[in-house]
Amino acid sequence: MKVFWEIVKTSFKVLIQYKWTFAITLLSQPILVLINYTLFKSIYAYNETSTIKGYELPQMVWFFTGIMIINCFVWNSTVQDMSRKIITGDLTGDLLRPISIFKSELAFCFSSRVIAMMMDLLPGMVIYSLIIFPTFLTPISLLRFVAVAIPAFLLSFICSFLLGLLAMSIKNSTSLGDKIPLK
Repeated sequence: MKVFWEIVKTSFKVLIQYKWTFAITLLSQPILVLINYTLFKSIYAYNETSTIKGYELPQMVWFFTGIMIINCFVWNSTVQDMSRKIITGDLTGDLLRPISIFKSELAFCFSSRVIAMMMDLLPGMVIYSLIIFPTFLTPISLLRFVAVAIPAFLLSFICSFLLGLLAMSIKNSTSLGDKIPLK
């Protein structure tokens, strides 16, 4: 388990070294949130109604925020990473590590999701909360979300890892990763 956390820390350092990427993400995320809010506000204004199909503006905005949150938790690039390692031969170095390839990739994926939550999720949530406060959030609903998000992350990772391993027999499985529906 100690090796796993060391890989998480190392991956975290590798992923955080691109400072301009994070600066652009921090700037673009609030812009996307405001575009989303403005779009839905104009749709409701155009229809001259406060509900569309039973959904009010705050519910619709937070529905798409929920999609953003789930995507932040479950998206991963394991298929592309595994395929690239197999094609370039970098997988042989991973085989020499004192940890399995599965655990190594899981640690990298875990650290990338932590960074994504810090850089994508938090700024978006703060901006959304300033525009429309989430009155529906309770400690119980957050616990339910975590209870669903953790298995969703693991299931998405396992599917991506297995598709990535297909690169050993089909040479390149990067296009298969684009077909995962939760991406």
